[in-house]
Amino acid sequence: MLLIAVTGAMGWLGFNLRQQAAEEDLRVNTLVSLVQEVRGDLYRQMSEVFDHKFLGEPTAVTEYLSIGQRISRTFLRMDSVAVQIDEVAAVDELRAAYQEVRGRADTIMATPSRAIRQADQLAVFVTGDLRMDWVSDFERVLAATDGLLRIAQTAGETRTADLNRNVGIVLAIPIVLASLLLLASRGFLRQAFVRPLRGLLQGLEAFARGNLDHKVPEAGAAELVTLERAVNDMARDLAQRSEEHTAE
Repeated sequence: MLLIAVTGAMGWLGFNLRQQAAEEDLRVNTLVSLVQEVRGDLYRQMSEVFDHKFLGEPTAVTEYLSIGQRISRTFLRMDSVAVQIDEVAAVDELRAAYQEVRGRADTIMATPSRAIRQADQLAVFVTGDLRMDWVSDFERVLAATDGLLRIAQTAGETRTADLNRNVGIVLAIPIVLASLLLLASRGFLRQAFVRPLRGLLQGLEAFARGNLDHKVPEAGAAELVTLERAVNDMARDLAQRSEEHTAE
């Protein structure tokens, strides 16, 4: 019963450890994926800013706002996924950088389109009015954020490896316990049954040879002690009757 209980408990513990490791891996990978989604959507937004400012695309503003809403929803998902202190700080830093870029881009999207198509003039506006160098600044923040999340991911993988090792230890416990119980049961059987039975058989052999003065050791399990006591009482009764018969 002890072995069954311990085996069941260790199996349940091992399952929970593996489940926790899998859930942590999934959480960290989801957070990294959300960061990449924000990166992609940011460039899509900047593309719409370019289309509005220089090409006069009529749908650019609508698409720009739609992408902004999607990024906001992604940040909300990131807030629910990030639980570690460094992860929360990284998400906050990412959001602050995006809000700065978004504020400048909103100003550009609110101005009328110039629809300038000449290549020589595009370079002037890219470095002047539009200032696309914001994106490179934001990219540096994304790189730092990715670094933090990669650290979290590595930590998660390390935790998974540790948990896998612990699972092996947990599964080995029932085997070790079974071996100990086997050794203990052998010692118990020898002490409680084998030796008392050997003494009882020796006593019966002595009684058969007429040695009624022999006393069987009363040891072992309770049932054997009762039997040994009964055999000793029988031998004592036989000895008394033999003495009485001799006296007559």
